[in-house]
Amino acid sequence: MKLVYRLLSEDLIENLGVVRNCADSGFAEDELCRRIETATGIEGELIRKTVGDFIEKGYPCAMFSEDSFVWCWTHNNQNKFESQETVVGG
Repeated sequence: MKLVYRLLSEDLIENLGVVRNCADSGFAEDELCRRIETATGIEGELIRKTVGDFIEKGYPCAMFSEDSFVWCWTHNNQNKFESQETVVGG
């Protein structure tokens, strides 16, 4: 629960979710999890499981833009990325 609270209250998905020079969604997910682990000090395995479950359920998604993946919560992607075609998750 502490992890979920921090993900939401600190906007960690949005603040840590721009993965530049990346064309691989698996790498983008791993990098997001690594950044969250560094920022929170919470165990990496718990972060990978929680974030992976959220992605599987479609809560956050990654939009591919030029050479970067940008992670955001699904309800936020409509305004930012209406013209983008590639979506991972959601």
